[in-house]
Amino acid sequence: MLTITTASSKGGVGKTLITTALAVRAAQDHGKVGLIGLDPQQTLSEWWHRRVADHPNEKINPILCEDHEILRSDLELLREAGYGYAFIDTPPALMDTIDEAITVADVVIVPVRASAFDLEAIEPVVEMCRERNKRFGFVLNGVHKESKTEPKSWATLVAGAEAALKEDGRLLGTIEERWAYVGALTTGKTGPEMGRGRGVAARREIDALWRAVNKLASGK
Repeated sequence: MLTITTASSKGGVGKTLITTALAVRAAQDHGKVGLIGLDPQQTLSEWWHRRVADHPNEKINPILCEDHEILRSDLELLREAGYGYAFIDTPPALMDTIDEAITVADVVIVPVRASAFDLEAIEPVVEMCRERNKRFGFVLNGVHKESKTEPKSWATLVAGAEAALKEDGRLLGTIEERWAYVGALTTGKTGPEMGRGRGVAARREIDALWRAVNKLASGK
């Protein structure tokens, strides 16, 4: 079983968005996928219950470990039950919890937005990954590729963030700011599931990110 942790010491960077999108993507290809939410705000749990409510007569995959107590025990139960993937969503700021989730991970995804504060906030997580010899990569999230009022400023900001992340580790992918992602979370869906028109671009982004995560997990 491959365990993938999404971690950042800062809130609002898109951890749950990325966790849910990749978990659903993994379920489409590889059968049984487990979700574990460590954030006390329980955003992941709320998303999953909305998904269940929208599909009352279907077997939901990925499945949420609702009675979470001991992380290692939860992962062992998933492994024994034949799950191929486990995705862990972490809280901001609670560094002991983040550390535990990184320690049990095979791969760590670090979401970050294109701002100086977000770029500075990656350092504690990067340090944990390196100390524990974990494979990790960044996802630049919430990117505005174009701006009618400040097109050059946005392009410069994004280019600078991408360069900084490549220097500090591996940039796995870029996710643009799209209504599909935001709207999906409130309905128990993911961006790629939001219909043909709205979900096409999101699907391309998540497919590319999923390929990059698997490549990182394989050590290539």
